[in-house]
Amino acid sequence: MVKLAVLDASLPAQFEETDGATENLDLTYHTTSLDAFRRDAPRHGPQVLLLNLGLLGEHPAREVRALEDACRAELVIVLYNFATRSLLRELTGQTVKVVKLPVSLASLRSNMLGVIIRSILEGDAEQSPRELELAPKRFDPVALGRLQERTSVVDCECPNHLSGLVQSLGAFEDYSKECENRSPDDARVHRMLYEKSAVARGLMEEALVELCRFEGIELT
Repeated sequence: MVKLAVLDASLPAQFEETDGATENLDLTYHTTSLDAFRRDAPRHGPQVLLLNLGLLGEHPAREVRALEDACRAELVIVLYNFATRSLLRELTGQTVKVVKLPVSLASLRSNMLGVIIRSILEGDAEQSPRELELAPKRFDPVALGRLQERTSVVDCECPNHLSGLVQSLGAFEDYSKECENRSPDDARVHRMLYEKSAVARGLMEEALVELCRFEGIELT
């Protein structure tokens, strides 16, 4: 389960109204007061911070870094309505993303998939890998091959890269399932690799479905 701390007025209400998009997410703390967030958020141990730019004061970039350090967060998502390009560039970093409002929880969840995957692979998720690996693959090789050649509506190649990643994870999932076992220890390790790769494959398939929906790409 990924712990979230939110500095925003509307997101907590969105969490109350949405079920599917909040899977593996735990809203541990929320407020609209920057002072309260500085004081209280770190003790909740959030892995992800969701911060409204309009509530970050006069020096938002400096505030983001300070909050990230204080909470030891793995990821910070800064939500904004309007901002200068220079400020957005200043905010963006390896562990900091900027997302324009309004935003759905499904879209936010896509931005957090890396953290969610790490949490599951480390055994911190409530849903067990054995349950997740029972889900069948959602894309066949033909569909993945077509997606790798699609042109994105935005200036990126995310559908191409993501379909390739799904294909690679599925291939490793199959490989680890059939790998030769010379001892009980080998069997345990290969079973673990099979389960973990199945979890990762399932999550990235979910991301690919959401991305295709955003891009208007037909999957049939």
